[in-house]
Amino acid sequence: MSSCMHRKEPFMKGFMSDVYLRPSCFSCRCKNGVSHSDITIADYWGVKGFMPDFDDNKGVSLVLINTENGLHHFDALPMLVRESSFEDAKSTNPGFRAHLSPHPKRDEFYKRFAHGDDTVEMILRDILYIPLYKRVASGTKPFVKETVKLLLPKALLRKLKQIKHRKRK
Repeated sequence: MSSCMHRKEPFMKGFMSDVYLRPSCFSCRCKNGVSHSDITIADYWGVKGFMPDFDDNKGVSLVLINTENGLHHFDALPMLVRESSFEDAKSTNPGFRAHLSPHPKRDEFYKRFAHGDDTVEMILRDILYIPLYKRVASGTKPFVKETVKLLLPKALLRKLKQIKHRKRK
């Protein structure tokens, strides 16, 4: 499935927005490579930056071997393997570092889903909707900021920065 299809397919929209995360994900003890298993399997986000020839746009799995027993079983599997450093994998996979928070409308999703009157697609459309003014504002702010930097004299920009920093103190 291509990445543009992920934006359209209802299950993937909710998954990529963290709507379906299990409660155990919010207090996961397996961060920074700490694991209590022989093997850890995850999506290898960002593999394209390290191994562009290995990224087929269908997904690449990241497999961490945590014990000798895990290595023994992994070596017995008939599959294409490319080695990567833990640091590379960690740098592009935010799940290694940060604890996740529940989606703000996660409970609403599950209540409506359990009720059964709406499809997953309808529920996601409602809870993931971003009003037009917010979409426009988030897209125009960087543009306006760069335009102002180009139009205003540098001395005036420095003065505005000084004023901004004084207000923060």
